[in-house]
Amino acid sequence: MDRKVKVVQYGTGKMAIYTMRYVYEKGGEVVGAIDINPAVIGKDIGEIMGEEKKGITVTALENAEEMLKQVKPDICVVETRSLFSEVKDALLLCAKLGINAITTCEEAFFPGNSNPVATKEIDDLAKQNNCTITGSGYQDIYWGEMLGIAESVRAGITTLEEGYFLNEEIYKAISKSGIRARIGFGPTTRDVGMSNLEYLENQANIIKETPLIKKVCFVHSIYTTEENIISECVDFTAKHNIPRSIHLSETLKEVGDCTIKNNNKTPPKYLEDLG
Repeated sequence: MDRKVKVVQYGTGKMAIYTMRYVYEKGGEVVGAIDINPAVIGKDIGEIMGEEKKGITVTALENAEEMLKQVKPDICVVETRSLFSEVKDALLLCAKLGINAITTCEEAFFPGNSNPVATKEIDDLAKQNNCTITGSGYQDIYWGEMLGIAESVRAGITTLEEGYFLNEEIYKAISKSGIRARIGFGPTTRDVGMSNLEYLENQANIIKETPLIKKVCFVHSIYTTEENIISECVDFTAKHNIPRSIHLSETLKEVGDCTIKNNNKTPPKYLEDLG
């Protein structure tokens, strides 16, 4: 490339300070920044980085699309939140505009199981507009899990349930720590060269039960998992006598959406009827 890589920083918190510095250190240039915090909107990114002014100020979220169209970045770095649902709109905006994007959102590292609906929506739009959306998350799952366990023990928690689905590394960490836990495995909508039931079997076999470690079939939620997939999980767990776990509902809107979509059935009633 005979020019500098143009980067837009989406979210200008602590992580962004180092990311933007890295862009300049590697010969790139930050051509825009986006945030929702009134304290930084309009501020020069150089001030945020603790350096001289760069001539680039932070744009308010409501003006993000217009700015992105103007500066036409090669890539957008999304560093805002930890849940895939929380970065979905940012990634959809990039996919809509055909902008390559990468996010440090932890769940985005492996979102196909925990939020397959949003994953497919973003993936389809990115393919349509010929760009790439990447979730880097945090790479060292083993030590990330160890840190979470240490914090749990410090808070007096002696039993936990893990639904991250990166079973091999999660299993190693929990086994090493000695904490009591249920390790979740779950369905997938990705092309993994096997049926969903075969995939469930494969993932369940990774988890070797001990007096302290048990396996659980973890389906993220009603709003991220299609009914036929939930039903397959019900059948699989019934056959193998494995417990099930799901986020019943997290917001009033989710409860309302469920009752509207499913003939006035609340989430507990809807799941009860599925088995």
